[in-house]
Amino acid sequence: MAAVIIPVWNGAGYLPACLDALLRQEGLAVIVVDNGSADGSAELVRRRYPQVQLVENGRNLGFAGGCNVGLRLAKAETLFLVNQDVVVQPGWLAALQSALAQPGVGVVGCKLLYPDGTIQHAGGALRYPLAHPDHFGYRQPDRGEWDEPRDVEYVSGAAMGLRRALLDEIGFLDEGFYPAFYEDTDFCRRARAAGYRVVYVPQAVALHHETTTVEREGVEYHRWMGRGRLRYVLKHYSPEQFPADFVPAERAWLAALESPAMRQGMWMAYLDTLLGLREALRAGCLAAVDEEDEVAELLLELRAQLIRAPAPSRPEERIAGIDWRVEERPFASRVPLVGPLVAAFRSLWNGVSTRWYVRPLLEQQNAVNRQLAEAVAALQETMVELDREAVDARRLNARSIHRLREELERLQAREEMT
Repeated sequence: MAAVIIPVWNGAGYLPACLDALLRQEGLAVIVVDNGSADGSAELVRRRYPQVQLVENGRNLGFAGGCNVGLRLAKAETLFLVNQDVVVQPGWLAALQSALAQPGVGVVGCKLLYPDGTIQHAGGALRYPLAHPDHFGYRQPDRGEWDEPRDVEYVSGAAMGLRRALLDEIGFLDEGFYPAFYEDTDFCRRARAAGYRVVYVPQAVALHHETTTVEREGVEYHRWMGRGRLRYVLKHYSPEQFPADFVPAERAWLAALESPAMRQGMWMAYLDTLLGLREALRAGCLAAVDEEDEVAELLLELRAQLIRAPAPSRPEERIAGIDWRVEERPFASRVPLVGPLVAAFRSLWNGVSTRWYVRPLLEQQNAVNRQLAEAVAALQETMVELDREAVDARRLNARSIHRLREELERLQAREEMT
């Protein structure tokens, strides 16, 4: 018996199709882990699928956190993770189980298709040094070009299989990739580092709507994606790779960003990463406490680039480019004799009110708007400085804690010697 874990967050609209397809697979126990949904997802599962094991977290633990809850509960030796908006096709489970039975295979993934039938994922790789994801076959028609099984760098966590023995050796999904993105690439990298193979299995097929928990091109999507990418880089790049390879490439990439949502999302991702440096894993770039100083400086520099870069989206430039002039419009009347007199009087009154009342008010408002725009720009620069001061304070704290630990270790060593 195999077990599948479905982390759910507000997925009531997709769950019936997902669960119906999984329950048609033979020999599969289904565990739904609800991450505090507010749309009745848990009630739907409880009412319509009594054969499904339901776990209610009461809050959103993120993709990795929800999966880990189910992985700890499951008793099977072969385990599968499936997103709430995935619909597996006939033979999906059998094909993945067959691949997992091969020697050395630790993780398997399937061919994911969009609802229109084009390929979403046929295995993946990360582009070095920026660690941007590449999905093989992306948006191509499914005409057989991606029908050969092969070892890949990673497979998508949207529909992924793994061995229990692998969890016992390398641990569970890293919940630091909260709420989502890059936890699957991180897990596959750890699996390969432990000597296991990661295999793409095209005979297993599933449809995936993709990103139903957040707007695909919204600020939050880019924030989560950026935060996950930065965590992956800091966790797996060496202290030499980060400044020499990643930072210059990232600087050039940021300079070319035009999407306001992406720029804002990345700005927030950098702030999240800076605030979490103290609690970050001591691995990769942060293997030593002393490395935190250099990493923080470089992250601050990259984040500040998103503010300083000249762009027409700066508020004071947008306001300065607006034509604030107000011109009175002539009044005309078709009424004979009296009409021209009325029109002349109204035109005179219109000119007086525009020149002496409306225009001064608008000019005052224009001046206020410019001052507000300048204040917003100054506030952004101040936030950068505050970030720098906060990071400096965290560094001092980290150094103090490091020295205290060293002193305690010395005292302990003395006691053991005496």
